[in-house]
Amino acid sequence: MTNADDLPEPRRSAAPHGTGSGRGVCGILVTYNPEPRMLEKAVEAAVTQLDHLIVIDNGSRLTTVGEIQRLVSRARAQGHARITEQYHPSNQGLPVRFNEAIRAARAAGDRFALLLDHDSILQPEAARRLLEAYDQVSGSHSLGALEACNEEPVALPTDDFLAGYWRRRSPGLPEGLSEDYLGTNSGLFVPLEVLERVGDFDESYFLDAVDFEFTLRLRAAGGRLLQVAGARIWHQRGETAGSSGGSLSPPVRRIQPIRHYYVARDVLRTWARYWRRFPLVGLLLLSMPVREAILVLLYYKDRRTHLHYLGLGTLHALRGVRGPMPTAGP
Repeated sequence: MTNADDLPEPRRSAAPHGTGSGRGVCGILVTYNPEPRMLEKAVEAAVTQLDHLIVIDNGSRLTTVGEIQRLVSRARAQGHARITEQYHPSNQGLPVRFNEAIRAARAAGDRFALLLDHDSILQPEAARRLLEAYDQVSGSHSLGALEACNEEPVALPTDDFLAGYWRRRSPGLPEGLSEDYLGTNSGLFVPLEVLERVGDFDESYFLDAVDFEFTLRLRAAGGRLLQVAGARIWHQRGETAGSSGGSLSPPVRRIQPIRHYYVARDVLRTWARYWRRFPLVGLLLLSMPVREAILVLLYYKDRRTHLHYLGLGTLHALRGVRGPMPTAGP
């Protein structure tokens, strides 16, 4: 796993004020027991590029909440973006907190929402390049949302194949923009007026596939999802696992057992909703739990536990279970 201290320091502006765009870009950063140093870097990078940052905690441990409050206070003292904090006693899932933050952004008069994970570090000029892309395409390309490029471990090259497929189907886009098929929470840039048309995030989800469901719903409503090559985010997602004999190339993302429950359940729920409209993407969704099972067999130590959660998630997808995982099991 990458150590947060090994990451490059975010580039800071020399001016204490006015580092945001002035166009109402609000970053939404949902936290849940983050690694403090990683979160500090994420907040530092965000406040120097955005107009408003909403940090909304989803039931972290009290000691972690204290760390979050201290680092947010330090960031606020730098005088860059406005920072709004919300702290909640329990984890109600990502979409609930996303929607709460979106309502706060609307109330504050913001125009755009940029979603960030607590381990997503905006690279220099990322927000500016997203806005430049928006200005290029908002009037003529049926824009629904933009997304930054996440620099993160990738398990298998399936995504590259599908990205190439969509690029071939989308001629005429300005240089540096490409059509995407599934968005990810980290770096999703959405005009708030688009959310008013297509609806906010689906609160029947909890953790995984929230972004998949939203971007497929967006595309089903006629909006396009465009990736901006020049807007980059460093995103540490899970741990990086290699083979027992050395490093694996490309590296494999390793996640906690309960994540495998949500991967199986909510990815399959999303497949059931959208496979008729988007059959190729449906094949990718259907393959994800299978891919995770293969990776568990090859690269995980506690295989039995991870396979149990994958199986339980699959069963609960068939049963239509929603929200947080039931504690009683199957």
